[in-house]
Amino acid sequence: MTLDDFTDKAVKELMGGKELKVENDLENKAKNNIFAENNIVPHRIFEDQSADNKSVKVVSINPDKIIDDSGNAIDLNNTSKLRNWLLEKYRGREVKVQDDGKTISFFRSGIEASVKKRGEAQRQMYADLDSLIENGVYIGYELGDAKHKNIDKQNIYYSAAKIGDKIYGVRFKIDIFKGVENGQYKDHKIVDLEIEKSPLPYAGFDPYRQSGDIKIAIPNIKQAFSDKDTNISDKNKENNNNFFEPRNVRFFG
Repeated sequence: MTLDDFTDKAVKELMGGKELKVENDLENKAKNNIFAENNIVPHRIFEDQSADNKSVKVVSINPDKIIDDSGNAIDLNNTSKLRNWLLEKYRGREVKVQDDGKTISFFRSGIEASVKKRGEAQRQMYADLDSLIENGVYIGYELGDAKHKNIDKQNIYYSAAKIGDKIYGVRFKIDIFKGVENGQYKDHKIVDLEIEKSPLPYAGFDPYRQSGDIKIAIPNIKQAFSDKDTNISDKNKENNNNFFEPRNVRFFG
């Protein structure tokens, strides 16, 4: 079954067996109209269930790499300088994802969209962004919408990072343009993972550690983002506060 066949099948199932009929430039508009009429969330992730059986290695991040030409650390709160550093370091580069073999490219549009997000840890990820993407695991995709007619979908990848003694889950969105197999980096988000050592082989973690690498199961990162999104939504309803509780997970050590 091709990806398009799978997409049509999934949408058809969501619509109770109705056919999704769209044509050329009206495709995204038709999708959004049908989503609205049938109470379907446009940005629902169509998950690859096989990802739940995978784990991802934790990548060590070195924020000291984010320096200017004189060797001085760039202030992460200075969006303009950070943007220029990102464009110089990543624009035009390509990274191959080990999990699915896709090639991800960096362009100005994605870099400038990503750098709008703030937060120290969020921005420290830029130091080893290429390694995080290379290490990522494909977990599914979102359909394109009417606002971005040239984008067929956005592939979603999970990765994991370590800064100091803190572990983070990282979620990447990759734009897949119509008629193009590989993708373009759009942005990333992070979530805290409260790591708890355990000698027992459960909780979905990979019990085998190679060269001391920590491996975290994809379902745990997925759940952490779900918890974060839920807490943000609930808190926003109360006081527009983006506070969330870190996800408590285990690894073998």
